[in-house]
Amino acid sequence: MQDPRLRLLSVAVLSLAAFASIAGAAAALVWWLLFTPRTRSLPRPGVLLPLVAMVAATALVSAWGGGAGLSYFFRMTVILLLAAWAYAGTEDGEMLAVAVWALGNRVGFEIGLVARWEFPAFPCSAGRSSRCESRWR
Repeated sequence: MQDPRLRLLSVAVLSLAAFASIAGAAAALVWWLLFTPRTRSLPRPGVLLPLVAMVAATALVSAWGGGAGLSYFFRMTVILLLAAWAYAGTEDGEMLAVAVWALGNRVGFEIGLVARWEFPAFPCSAGRSSRCESRWR
């Protein structure tokens, strides 16, 4: 998906659908399977597995307490897959441009600037060495 505004909108809508119900999560998962490069959009296992483990631990506690733990695990895992896809397609400066476009020059710039400062730190932990090396030169 070339347009960062469309990518951000689709991630927001799909994440809300996945969070709202199991049917929404199933639909978002089908969308992810059909329209994304799947394994190429996932970070290395050392990054993704601890996140899934934290979601699984929370789901287990919820299920043990009588809640909907399996439903929570499925919905949050789909949201993690969507987030990984959105992050994989993000280029430098896109979050700043989208925030300014959506929220205006003042608020959008401030939010976008914070996102621009924070997003470059993730490639280092996600195993994207080319982005990481260029950031620290």
